[in-house]
Amino acid sequence: MTRHTSAPVCLPNMGYSTQVFRRRYIQSMKRLPLTPGQIAELISNVALFIEEQRQAHAPGSRALSDAERKQLAVHFSVDVLDGVCLARVKHLQNPPFYTELESMGFQNLPPFRRMAAVTFVDVIVAQDEFTSSLLLHELVHVVQYRELGLQRFAELYVRGFLETGEYLSIPLERVAYHLEGLFRLRPDLAIEVEKQATSF
Repeated sequence: MTRHTSAPVCLPNMGYSTQVFRRRYIQSMKRLPLTPGQIAELISNVALFIEEQRQAHAPGSRALSDAERKQLAVHFSVDVLDGVCLARVKHLQNPPFYTELESMGFQNLPPFRRMAAVTFVDVIVAQDEFTSSLLLHELVHVVQYRELGLQRFAELYVRGFLETGEYLSIPLERVAYHLEGLFRLRPDLAIEVEKQATSF
């Protein structure tokens, strides 16, 4: 769903190594387990937030430019490129349900202010410039939404985060970063994104 502007791991350092912080996070999760009902509610809230943001940003969005399409055409089908919209904002805002999660003990929720962009189904909203690598990453998420559907995407994103406590360990993000890495190495080499976007 997202791509960070700087260090991709969303866990704050706080003077500890990532491994130490992850271990402490997992220990805290054991003390504050979510019930199946709470997880289902969180997934529902995430899906609702995604759709609301999609509707909010779609009217002021634009299509890919000819130059952007040319850079990405070898990696995505015409349907994907035709269907995506881009929007720019000054600042991305955290979802409203973050407040409740923080009150439950969550201290490492991915901060939207550090994200270069967020994809809401087929609308990519960015607070950074739309570089080719950023677009590649976010278009991988567009393909994931197309293949999985909004509800399943939200479920996999939430469960991936809850199970690991790490942004980079979410399967949906792991694939997107992997394909972005391939693109950075050889932007001219075709990547079969639509075959690999959900290969986890």
